[in-house]
Amino acid sequence: MSTEYDENSLSTALDIIENIESRYGRLADRLGEVRKSMPSENVETIADQCFELSVEIMRYKHYFSSVKKLAISRQDIGLVHLL
Repeated sequence: MSTEYDENSLSTALDIIENIESRYGRLADRLGEVRKSMPSENVETIADQCFELSVEIMRYKHYFSSVKKLAISRQDIGLVHLL
């Protein structure tokens, strides 16, 4: 029973992490689009801030990718006893 719970928990966690990864990726893409379509006044300041924010967003996306890899490896280890 606890193995089933752990597998379900990991599966749910992976779904959540993939959703977060996808959202961060789309947000970073959108910031890039906004940065390119800025009007000329204050464009450098705003573009720099958008760039810094997109870098931070990608950092979080990479973090969640790492967490997902760890969860997948843990899930694989949990299934070894079934073989």
